[in-house]
Amino acid sequence: MGYAAHNALADADLSVSAYKLFHKMCALQNRKDHGLVLVESQVKVAEQVGMSQASVSRGLKQLASQGFIYPDGRNWRIRPDFVFNGNGAA
Repeated sequence: MGYAAHNALADADLSVSAYKLFHKMCALQNRKDHGLVLVESQVKVAEQVGMSQASVSRGLKQLASQGFIYPDGRNWRIRPDFVFNGNGAA
């Protein structure tokens, strides 16, 4: 996760669940397609991140409404300027 994401998270009014979900999504993102988080189902995401499906659903809606993520088909994509690609640039 890049500096822009850290700064935005510090200023955002996110629930604890949404904050935790965003960090887990950053860890789960596809490294070859920066920012893409593949989602088989919300149940699978809930299992992966250790949250209830209802918490994941609320967290996704909250993150999307505040611009941290956006839908990409049935998957989710982390905002491009929030993705750290490993060489110091987003």
